[in-house]
Amino acid sequence: MSLRTPLATPLLRRRAAAPRRSGRRGTAFLAFPLLLLAAPATEELAAQISVQPVIVEMRVAGAAAATSFLVRNEATEPLALQVYASDFDQPLEGGHTFLASGQHPRSCADRVQYFPESFTLPAGGAQEVRLSMAPGAATCWSLVFVQTVPDASAAIAVAQRIGVKVYGVDPAAAPAGEIRAVALDPDPETRGMLLRLDFENQGEDPLRPEGELEIRGMDGNVLGVAPIPAFSVLPGHVRRTVVALELDLPPGEYLAIPILDFGAEYLAGGQAVFRVPGG
Repeated sequence: MSLRTPLATPLLRRRAAAPRRSGRRGTAFLAFPLLLLAAPATEELAAQISVQPVIVEMRVAGAAAATSFLVRNEATEPLALQVYASDFDQPLEGGHTFLASGQHPRSCADRVQYFPESFTLPAGGAQEVRLSMAPGAATCWSLVFVQTVPDASAAIAVAQRIGVKVYGVDPAAAPAGEIRAVALDPDPETRGMLLRLDFENQGEDPLRPEGELEIRGMDGNVLGVAPIPAFSVLPGHVRRTVVALELDLPPGEYLAIPILDFGAEYLAGGQAVFRVPGG
């Protein structure tokens, strides 16, 4: 079966909705306010800082690797900032769990260094934070947070922090993975359907699979295609992604065939049979 069959007139489309996951490339980041005292629930918290890039992958061979990220003060007043490390992990359903630095078995705590650890930025100013990664036997991952230091004299103290994902990866690591499970089920909230797909990262590279879902008739003909947005998968982890779809298909049985590109020399594919009930 060809993985790149010419597409027929699309009979399905991804339903417009708020993003379910944060991605890895470009604009993905971990940013949220820290309410250090009490603040009214209706208060709007404007962004004070921005950070680029928010994902740093260092390929470390026999010697340490070095890179940096840039912090900008988007506020109209000077800001005091501190930099510190933390650990994170991702469960099956996505999201992030946070741990103190050094508590995760694949932490970069004993390998990563950053400088400066604190600084003050004038309004509109920028500061480069330098990172170095020592060699290690396996891929590690951690977060380096940049956090504003709130004014202690303010009645309401609010801090903002942005986490930069930092990976230390062996240059010889090659991406490896497979789709472990596929299901297409009715969406209980709409008249559409939900694609649930489990992908296993079997290598030492952090991966970001993305691709498309083909809908085929039982005769193998392609009836439509929908995108599968990118999602991140840590080494040795299984991640589930969910894509909401609207279908315009007559009653009957069909094949759902997801195809993912995750940077390897091969594509990952899967298959599930689903039924569109009669009216």
